[in-house]
Formats: sequence, C-alpha cells, structure tokens
Amino acid sequence: MKPEDINRAIAEHCGWQHKTHGTDTYWWNDNINDGELLSLPNYNADLNEMHEAEKYLDEEQTITQIMLMLPPPFCDRPSWRGMAMLLQATAAQRAEAFLRTVGKWNDQ
Repeated sequence: MKPEDINRAIAEHCGWQHKTHGTDTYWWNDNINDGELLSLPNYNADLNEMHEAEKYLDEEQTITQIMLMLPPPFCDRPSWRGMAMLLQATAAQRAEAFLRTVGKWNDQ
C-alpha cells in the first residue's frame, strides 16, 4: 500500500471521515476536531501517531498486532531479542501490522 493509502485506512478505522462542504473536501474526526480543520495524521511515518491509533485496538487485536510484528521464531517463543525487535518496530511496520490486524491491509 502507498503511504497515503495507509494513512487513510488507519484514519478511517480511528473515526476520521471524509466530508464535503460545497466545493471543499476535508477530513474530520469528532473525537479530535474542535472547530478547526486538521490534516490526516501521518501514521506511516510517525510513532506518536501510531501510538494514538493503537488505542483503538482491543486486547485481542493488540496481541494480534504484536504477533504480526514479530517474525518466526520470536512469535512462537518470546525472547529478549524478540522484545527488542518489537520495541524497535518502525511506524511503517506498526502501521502494516495494525491494518493486517483490522483486515484493511491491501497487498496490491
């Protein structure tokens, strides 16, 4: 997926909506916007934004996302090396695992 597609898919999962007002189009999130227009977060490149998105996962989804970020054999047998890999996951790696977890990843 392209970075803009990743950002859009995560944003939609987190409650962002694409709106049109006259000839203007913009993104809106009732939980975040307070009368001002904001641009979509850059989940694919920003660990802070991914941290906010991950709050929208339930416990089972969080476990699934973690398992997707750990390659074998680390996902089968937790280890310090596996934990280090998880802690060092990039925003892009977290974003892909997030979208795979919620069924919105597109390999094309």
